[in-house]
Order: sequence, then structure tokens, then C-alpha cells
Amino acid sequence: MNCWFEGNVPGPRVERRVVGIKHEREIVSSASDPEGLLIVSRFDPKILAQIDDVIACVPEILDGNGVREAYKKLSIKRPSDLKTLIWRDAVEELLVLSIKKKIISQNDADLIRAGLDSVLVILDTVLWSAPLSSSTKAPSNAEEGAFADVLEAQRVRSSQNVFMRYYGDFEGYRVVTYCPGSAWAFVFLTNAWEICTGQKISNSQTV
Repeated sequence: MNCWFEGNVPGPRVERRVVGIKHEREIVSSASDPEGLLIVSRFDPKILAQIDDVIACVPEILDGNGVREAYKKLSIKRPSDLKTLIWRDAVEELLVLSIKKKIISQNDADLIRAGLDSVLVILDTVLWSAPLSSSTKAPSNAEEGAFADVLEAQRVRSSQNVFMRYYGDFEGYRVVTYCPGSAWAFVFLTNAWEICTGQKISNSQTV
């Protein structure tokens, strides 16, 4: 499988392990389609517990009000930057402060940064108008609809989990990455949407 990755996925060689195989015939659209998922990961099996521990040490990065304050300050300094990037850097500021205070290590922060990068990709995708931090314009109906689709995809927790990346087909299986921190990434995503757009998300949308 790793040889297949090396030949089909650009970038440096990374050893991956299989963390699950799912046979899901309901997702098959024709007889020639793969009949399940091959879920792989490049992370250590203990990574989920590590992520939980780091989050517990820096709860402020999930505090919408705290991140919003950092976001507002950066927006004033950088009016021509994208709102989504300002959000990412606002959380980064809180992480850096925690490192300086020796609350978490650099490696701990890197675990969180990997998730933030995944969230930023989805956020930029649904907010395709690329609003600047100085803009007061609300998202378009299409952008709101796109984000609603993301919420629904995560809510039903289908094989199309929004934090899974599809690489291709290998020996009859669709190969996707396992995201050990997807639950936390989803919290970051909803907070980021509210901060960048000013639109609150109801509990019914996330349950």
C-alpha cells in the first residue's frame, strides 16, 4: 500500500498504516466501483489521546469570545487580508502565547496546527468569495448553502466525512485518510464560521 502511495500521491514519502476497513455496499453506484473504504493514517495510535490532552491545556483556542477578540485586533492591523486567514492567525496567536508560558510544547502546538490547516481549507472552499477582513458583506446564499451541506455531512457521519481526504482506489477500495481529531476540527470550523461571517449556528444544525 505504501508503494502505491509513493507512486500515486505527490510529496515526500510518508509511511501510513491501515486503521480500518469498511465494506459499504450502499455507496456503490456500479458493479465496477470500489465496495468499501480503506482508512489509513500516518499518525501514531496514541495521537487522539494526545490531542485531547493538548486541547484540555489550552481551552481558550475553542473559546469563541477569546478568539473573536484576537480576530478583531488582527483585522484592524490587516484590513486587506482574508477573513479566514485572520481567524487562523488569531488561534495561532493563542497557541504561541501558550508555548511562551510553557503550558504546551512546540510539538503539542503542531498537532493543533495540522487540524487548523484542514479547517482553513474547508472554510476557504465554502467562502469562495474570499471576503477581506475589512468587509462587512454577509455570505451569499450559495455560500450559506455550501456551509449547511458541510454541517449536514458531518451530522450524519457518513463515509463522506468532511475531514477525510480521498486519495484514489487501491485493490477494490477507496483509500481515505483517518483524521484523529475530526471532532475537535468540527468545533473549530463552526467557531470560525461564526467569527468570520457573524452568523450564529443553532444547536439543531450541529447535532
